[in-house]
Amino acid sequence: MKIGKIILGVIVAGLIAVLLTIAILKGGFYEAAQQVADATKPETVTIHKNPEQNHIYYLTIEGWGDVTGDAEISLIEGGNPYRTEKLSGEFTFRWDTEWYADQAEVRYTPSSVTSGTVWLRYRFKDQGIKPFGADKE
Repeated sequence: MKIGKIILGVIVAGLIAVLLTIAILKGGFYEAAQQVADATKPETVTIHKNPEQNHIYYLTIEGWGDVTGDAEISLIEGGNPYRTEKLSGEFTFRWDTEWYADQAEVRYTPSSVTSGTVWLRYRFKDQGIKPFGADKE
């Protein structure tokens, strides 16, 4: 079972690398992915726009993973949770929101997690950039 999770992790990391390469070649937006360092411990992740981007107006955050136990993850605005998801077992979530700051804070809080992985992929959009899926009409 553990080998299967390792193989799945390698496949996911490879897919992310391919998607990021395609995104860079296409240009026009900034997208990145990051793993929570240790799913059993609280972590605050600060994400940033690309320094070359101007006038941010939209943010998409996607999360996925698998945790043994319960946790919560929140997008923070003005020091308070703005969007929150409860995590347990295998999970995915997606937040799409108007966002006008050059960075954002995501707070991960496990309450009873004994093991697991949590991944975040995020995309800051500036003027002229379409939201995920907008070009698939």
